[in-house]
Amino acid sequence: MLLKLLIITTALLTVTAQQNLTPLGKATQSSSYDQKGKAENAVNPPISNYFGNDPKWTLCTHTSPSDKAAWWMFHFSFGTAYITDITIYYREKFANRMRGFKLYVSNTTIIPPSGSLCYEDPVNDTDLPNITQSIPCNQLGQYVIYYDNTGSYHIDKQNKTVYYAPIVELCYVAITGCPKNFWGRNCSQNCSENCIDQHCYPENGSCVWGCHCLDGICNANTTDCIDGCMDNRTGIDCNKYNLATDGLVSLESISNHPASQVNDGNFSSCFHLHGRKIWLQIDIKRRCTVTEIFIVFRANTTKEGNHTIYASNTNGSWENESISKQFEPSELTEIKINASFRYLFYVPPVQDPFLAVDVCEIGIVGCPPTQFGPLCTKLCPVNCSGPCDLETGHCTYGCLNGSTGDTCELDPECFDRAVDNYVAKCIPEIYKVNPLSGPVNGGTLVTIIGQFIGQINDIISVDFDGIPCHNVTVQIPYTSLTCVTGKSNASVKNIYVSVNGNKSVSSSLSFSYKKPTISDFTPKNGILSGNTTVTITGQNISFEGQHRYNISFCSETTCIECSAFQNTFSSQNIKCKTGISDVSQNMTQLLVVIDELTVLTLQRTFLYLPDPTFTLSNESRKAQQSGGATFKIRGEGFNNVGEITVDRVDKPCDVPEDTSAVCETPTKLENQSNSQTVYVRFDGLTLPVTIDYVDDPTFEKFPGVYKYDKESSIEIKGTNILNGAQPEDYSIQIGLDGSCINLYITMQLITCLPPKSVPRTNQTDVNTVYVIVFVGRIKAYIGDLKYQEDVKILAIIVGVLAAALITAVVIGISAVVFLRKKKKRVMKEFKMELMTREEMIRKASREEFADAQMNIRDIKSDLVTTRVPFCDYQTYVLHLLFPNQDIKSNPLLHDSEITDDKKTRIKSAMEKFEILLSNKLFLKSLVQTLDRPNMLTMQEKAHFSSVLSISLLGNMRLFFELVHCLLVEIIRASTKKQQKSLFRRLDSITMRLMVNWLQTGLYKQLTSHSGMQLFMLYKAVQTIIEMAPIDALTANSKNTIAEEKLLKMRIEHQTLTLQIDLNGNSDQHYPVKVLDCDTISQVKQKCCAQIYKNKPASEIPHNDELSLERQEGKAGKLTLNDIDNTSDRNNGLVCLNTLKHYTVSDNCRMALMYKHIDEEEVYANSSGFRTESVTSEDITLLVSGNDEGEDSETQKWHLPNLPDDIKSNRESDFGDIFLNRLFHTKLLLTDYIDSTFEGLIDSQSLSISIRYFLCMLDKLGNDYKIESDVLQAWKNECYAARVWAPLIGKPDILFDVNVPGHVEPCLDILRQVFVESFTQTAHKVNKESPPQKLLFHKDIPRYRKLIAPFFVRVEPVNDKEFWSELEEISNTQKAELKFSRQSTLHHLYNLFIGKYKSEIIDDFEDMEESKDLQFANKLEEVVDLMEEFSSDS
Repeated sequence: MLLKLLIITTALLTVTAQQNLTPLGKATQSSSYDQKGKAENAVNPPISNYFGNDPKWTLCTHTSPSDKAAWWMFHFSFGTAYITDITIYYREKFANRMRGFKLYVSNTTIIPPSGSLCYEDPVNDTDLPNITQSIPCNQLGQYVIYYDNTGSYHIDKQNKTVYYAPIVELCYVAITGCPKNFWGRNCSQNCSENCIDQHCYPENGSCVWGCHCLDGICNANTTDCIDGCMDNRTGIDCNKYNLATDGLVSLESISNHPASQVNDGNFSSCFHLHGRKIWLQIDIKRRCTVTEIFIVFRANTTKEGNHTIYASNTNGSWENESISKQFEPSELTEIKINASFRYLFYVPPVQDPFLAVDVCEIGIVGCPPTQFGPLCTKLCPVNCSGPCDLETGHCTYGCLNGSTGDTCELDPECFDRAVDNYVAKCIPEIYKVNPLSGPVNGGTLVTIIGQFIGQINDIISVDFDGIPCHNVTVQIPYTSLTCVTGKSNASVKNIYVSVNGNKSVSSSLSFSYKKPTISDFTPKNGILSGNTTVTITGQNISFEGQHRYNISFCSETTCIECSAFQNTFSSQNIKCKTGISDVSQNMTQLLVVIDELTVLTLQRTFLYLPDPTFTLSNESRKAQQSGGATFKIRGEGFNNVGEITVDRVDKPCDVPEDTSAVCETPTKLENQSNSQTVYVRFDGLTLPVTIDYVDDPTFEKFPGVYKYDKESSIEIKGTNILNGAQPEDYSIQIGLDGSCINLYITMQLITCLPPKSVPRTNQTDVNTVYVIVFVGRIKAYIGDLKYQEDVKILAIIVGVLAAALITAVVIGISAVVFLRKKKKRVMKEFKMELMTREEMIRKASREEFADAQMNIRDIKSDLVTTRVPFCDYQTYVLHLLFPNQDIKSNPLLHDSEITDDKKTRIKSAMEKFEILLSNKLFLKSLVQTLDRPNMLTMQEKAHFSSVLSISLLGNMRLFFELVHCLLVEIIRASTKKQQKSLFRRLDSITMRLMVNWLQTGLYKQLTSHSGMQLFMLYKAVQTIIEMAPIDALTANSKNTIAEEKLLKMRIEHQTLTLQIDLNGNSDQHYPVKVLDCDTISQVKQKCCAQIYKNKPASEIPHNDELSLERQEGKAGKLTLNDIDNTSDRNNGLVCLNTLKHYTVSDNCRMALMYKHIDEEEVYANSSGFRTESVTSEDITLLVSGNDEGEDSETQKWHLPNLPDDIKSNRESDFGDIFLNRLFHTKLLLTDYIDSTFEGLIDSQSLSISIRYFLCMLDKLGNDYKIESDVLQAWKNECYAARVWAPLIGKPDILFDVNVPGHVEPCLDILRQVFVESFTQTAHKVNKESPPQKLLFHKDIPRYRKLIAPFFVRVEPVNDKEFWSELEEISNTQKAELKFSRQSTLHHLYNLFIGKYKSEIIDDFEDMEESKDLQFANKLEEVVDLMEEFSSDS
């Protein structure tokens, strides 16, 4: 092997030792063995081959033997270096383990490496690597990577072959070379500016990538330009500006060569002069300052005599006012001169007629009159009189407009000339201050720009309303200075500058002192390669200006910088990019230093996770030249990355799951091959991807206006349609807001179905819309689509339906004749009977329907001012997660009581526990353990899911990532049979967590849009039911759609309007509609509903707090009660009093009074008999017969029962009149049900999180080849049964309302109808069908037709929008949800972790992914601390 290295070394360029670059960077490696052998051991002294067994003295690296591929990487901190050779010291006696390694120099961190291969050790070579090895490399790169994926072997004493997994053991590595821009021994010399990008070889300074010479040709060793210069340059190094390039050449000579050859930049194209009296003139068009003349002669030029140049300002003459220089010519002649002129003359010596002079190039070094600097890139001051000094820019020839000063920027009235400078006389003026704010601790470097604010020799002071600004430094004399703010309180300060005793006056500019605080940061994890964007939130933390922040994430032993980047700050957040970590670790503290003096800390954990890995594919990736097509990258660990981007593409990549990313292709670079490499950035990790660009598709326009019949599909023809694109990349826009669905795409044809109704249009004809094809970045206008009038279509439909009806009749008759199936005829008659009955009831109910609509319209109009009584966010969450529990006594709202002596131990345990709960993999493993069969009861699973959800609120991104990875695992592990019912049951913790995430993130959409529709549906149901009699004890009602709650009796009743006076002392009366058969409690409820219309239930007084008084009548003032001494009694039964009992008439004046317990008044019916108020809440008590009233045996009744003698056989089953009543109520509600259902399937109003979730299900279905009907069932279950059905059936989850007992059954039926509308099973009805199927036998099929288009119209959401939405929801939760973090963690631990600790720890030790992260050990630490606490207590 050593012989091979010598051969390689001699074959390459001999290299002079340069500089060891390893102190200028950082080393990382694939793993570390047993906390020893860290990556930095290879670059830290001493230089040795000794390993050492003590961790304190380990001198070599050592990766874990379990690695499938082992690597060591060095990253230069300064960027790119030219590496000449690499020397490696291996571990003594174990160099054989390095057999088969590869050494790379790369510009990316991709593993396996993709850079330049410097050396590959032969696997089967018996000559093992020497203990020390020097490898020549001669490559440019940012990373050096030592890589081994083969392992090694050796022959033991028994002559057996022993194999080793890949291991890296490097005791010292020296990387020799120079950083970019430097060369020579110790890299002390700068590369020539003539080198492109100033990159040169370390050994001799020659250019790596060429130079600025003509045609890029320069001397390999000296970088001198051999053939000439380009880009208006001249000189041997082409590093000076050439005024002659744009000049005009004229001459007096006999020559056949074009005169322009002397100023074309080409040293080899020469101009031949000969004759007795000859000269050459170059006109540089303007008078300019010149410092040097550069002339190139051919070698045969006559040397004798006086060759002369003249500088003149007269065209064609050098006799007067000229400057002359005589010289002896050489091939490259440089003449120093300092003059200002326009015309340059070259005059050869006077000789005989045979004089021969060959001039190849004349360069005039200087600048145009308005510019200065080495390459004339700077502008002279505007008030200069003539050209300025080429080096300083000072006005050499004086000033214009009366100005003074070296650069003519001073006003002579305000400045006096001193010995070597100017002294300001005028009052200082401040024009601009930057920055305008800083922390109260001071330390802010402030730049002040103005006029007359002093120069370096002046006495200058700056203060902010008396607070001194220290370290005043003049940046630009008289116009700019800097200073450092002192400490102050949080307020606004005026700024003053004093120069030599002259103090500026107060200006409109001021400096604000602010007190910054930090509260949180997101995300909570990133990859080892860093560059993850972290957003830090807080108050007053944004300060403009460069280099003001020093941000780090720290552990107990180390800190890693997070680099703040500008133009990303708001008043409440700043952003930074994480640095590189060599190992996975928890950084437990965020450290933010502002302006060096303000130090902010936050005890939160940032987790460094392993870098993603990639599954590289050899298949070609094709893309359209215009870009925008998608391609997929596969691997693992993509969810660990903050953002995945593609160079030259604005949109970040989508990450549907942890193992894949979907990215857009950039536009093809012009003038390059079709096969191009694009770079995909995984935060700090870069993946090169090869894209083969193909021709863009083209589309044919419609020949004219395309007439659309609203039924058939349309066709769009083209070529190369699927060339570099997938069908899912296409979308067809119809009009302003319509989409073509059911796309079928081939290479030459697109077929799709436009919307049935006409989309919005910007054309004069409302029935004509445009058609546009979108694919990638292509937007192709196809033509106009005209919707045909409905009359023709209706005629066709009628004809088709008539034909269909005749066909159906024929088929029916044939079936009766030939099959004699009586059952079908009966079914048909039953359906016809239902339809006829419904139509009859519809006509009969018009008047009552109008009354109901009027009442509901009043409710809706009142909502404009009173608003919907939504529960606050916290109450909503408690109703969702802990149904049927008293929310005020929920233990998660209050901190647990812990004695002071135990707080420290508990706090330590809970902090460790909280760190574990912030890890997605820990949560996933924990849920999978507790979700095992027979581990928890259903009730325990529900409770665990709810408490865990509370712990995740405020971090909805982690919540989603947990749900996503759990769903992926369930889908991956399920069979086809299991997949069909996967989302149907809530028997797993995973499904409950999914539902909790969906519902808790829905609050914003509910309060801004959908909540109004749900509330109006609830109020419509309540209003229509309460328009008819309701039994106060059984909650049975005449108007209902619940058959079991139908009042099956005929009740004669009359509608009354009461004039209600609140508290009996007001002139304002509230008209309240009631029934004369209402009990007094029912009347009081209706009065409250009218008086406190749409108020939250918590603000409405209870019936027991109110009394109803009649203030008219012969008996005087009368208090009305449900039971009093006037109540009807018979055979142990007492009848509840009604308005009819008290003979209350229409428009009767009554008072609704607040009861006063300490005030007793005597009324006409208060003879000492106990009075009662009965509400629907008392049903259970009354029916059970356990009333503690005057007589425990007394039973109460309200409305009379239906006598048995009038029941018919049919009515006892499901009578005509009862079915009619159900239809009657349903028809009154139809419009409100339709409006609500249609609103809930409006894709335009869907929240971002719901849209993303539905698209995620599509992607999961596609990835795991789920059948389309199963995937549709998943969406139906999630959206209908899990999101909206609970809110329809239980409005008190979202609203502050008390749902009456007579309303709940109807809402439950509507909930079932909504869910039934989303099912895919056939909708069949018969006499045995449930009531809701009979009532909605026509409506459910109609709703179902809306479902499929609804899911198709759901617009996809990109990752950036989704993460931003989750961040907004999380911030809202942090602000509005006040759960006790301590109690939540205690609850989780005490009820679940502590109870099942053995099973959980055992599972952690068995699971591969949790084993590597040592979850079992970390959880045992928590358990030990908690058990110590338990034993102490």
